[in-house]
Amino acid sequence: MTPAAIRTMDLSKTFGVVRAPDHLTLEIPRWIIFGFLRPNGSGKTTTIRLLLGLIEPTSGTAEVLGFNIRTDAASVRQRSGAFPGVTSARADGRCLMVNLQGTADVPAVVGALVSAGFSSNPCVTARDPWMTYSVH
Repeated sequence: MTPAAIRTMDLSKTFGVVRAPDHLTLEIPRWIIFGFLRPNGSGKTTTIRLLLGLIEPTSGTAEVLGFNIRTDAASVRQRSGAFPGVTSARADGRCLMVNLQGTADVPAVVGALVSAGFSSNPCVTARDPWMTYSVH
């Protein structure tokens, strides 16, 4: 049996009196496209932030690609392909343009891009919020 890409067990996050997600248990097999379709405030973004290990769950746990989000969040982020904090991105062939304007942790995002095999285009100025990265 192929291990799940994402597995959550009673995953919850509490913000004051609001709990979202609320004891989320799910298993998403590898090679499946899965989307969160729920009303505003139901915990979609919070769930993604939990799965990437960007915030700690109040209760429960999860595994992403076999890595525990509490004990190995760095491995989850490294292998997920997610770039948290990137406001938008456009791909064009072998290039990726990333808007880092307003991103709190620019060095971490740039480091993730480099780890993913992209190198920065030196022609982009620091004043331009769009940075171009190309596959090397």
